[in-house]
Amino acid sequence: QSMTNATSYSALTANDNYYDTKHSYRPPSHPYGALDEADCIIRKAYEKSYAHILSCGDDQPGISPRGCIEKTQKYIHNLFKIYDTDNIDNTESQNNNSTRNSPASSIPWWFHTLLRDLPTSGAYGPWHHFTTIDPAFHFCTIAKVGTTEWRKVFNRLNIRECVGEHANTTPCLKGRAWNTREVLPKDAPRAVFLRDPLERLLSAYLDKCEKPNVRKSQKHCEPNTVWNPSQEELMKSRVGEKFALTEYLEGKDKAMFAAYVDTFPLKWNLHFIPQAMVCDLHSSIHTYDFVGNMGKEFMNDLDRMATTFGGRLPRILNESFNYQTLLKEEKENLGKDNNRHSTHAPAKVAKYYTAGTVRKALEYVSVDYVTLGLSVPDWARDMLRNDAM
Repeated sequence: QSMTNATSYSALTANDNYYDTKHSYRPPSHPYGALDEADCIIRKAYEKSYAHILSCGDDQPGISPRGCIEKTQKYIHNLFKIYDTDNIDNTESQNNNSTRNSPASSIPWWFHTLLRDLPTSGAYGPWHHFTTIDPAFHFCTIAKVGTTEWRKVFNRLNIRECVGEHANTTPCLKGRAWNTREVLPKDAPRAVFLRDPLERLLSAYLDKCEKPNVRKSQKHCEPNTVWNPSQEELMKSRVGEKFALTEYLEGKDKAMFAAYVDTFPLKWNLHFIPQAMVCDLHSSIHTYDFVGNMGKEFMNDLDRMATTFGGRLPRILNESFNYQTLLKEEKENLGKDNNRHSTHAPAKVAKYYTAGTVRKALEYVSVDYVTLGLSVPDWARDMLRNDAM
């Protein structure tokens, strides 16, 4: 089910939690020495951030994934209260190892804002869950992982239900019949496609941030006060200038992308939230019967999906992705030419990424590499190695 050739983060599985029942920190025993820089960044970032997410499984019925994140946020807030050193004498603080080494003190700011924004970001919206009855399966769809085409696929799979009194319903009239009205079997399989997190981040940036008119119309390039400020906001700026930050960065690909990577966690937008936080994948990926990758082997994985589920799926998948022809021609996936959301991000990484932005981005998306079994791409590892020379 998992991706082939994935880096093994054996010490950091989806079920790991470095807190015992008394909330004392248990650092991992595995040394960093055997890993390269990318692996070190991922491990360290994960331990300081996502490893703090509380386990809200079957032993705590009634707690939704959203509720679990809210519970985690409260828990971390309480940790800060427990280890608050504002009222501790300096001498005592210096001798208090539990305070200096408290887990709360090492949690990065961007993880706090992620916990804050997740519940209201749309990450738990119903639009991430598609279903169909012929063939019967559930599908988790993730922003910037082919969502536009997956919507078409499921609308075609379910369009036969748009008859009679149902023909005039909103989903049928607007081409949004992404869910069957039939009841799926209890054992209906689950499927999801993932994408390399670094390439997905760049794809979201190219789609939502690079063009000024898109930033203004869609307002997905957040925080908008930085990337799409109103004239009123600019006039109130302490700098006294009437120019937005983007005025100095337009056309400077690496610099502008780096600035966005620095600032986007101030307000997490759905298109940039790690894949593992959608459909609660960070704790449920092991329950999925099919896991594909929208990478160079995308067409092969589509073929594997078609073979796995059968029925009308092969024909409808081919209508959207033309995978059968592309497999015959042995073409790699570089993005769909006639899709207005396609950004061809895999071919543009060297134009936008630097070693610095790779390092920072790996921290933000560390949960994807740790819990979803994804591999850091060779280009990113090479970029870090070359920068260290």
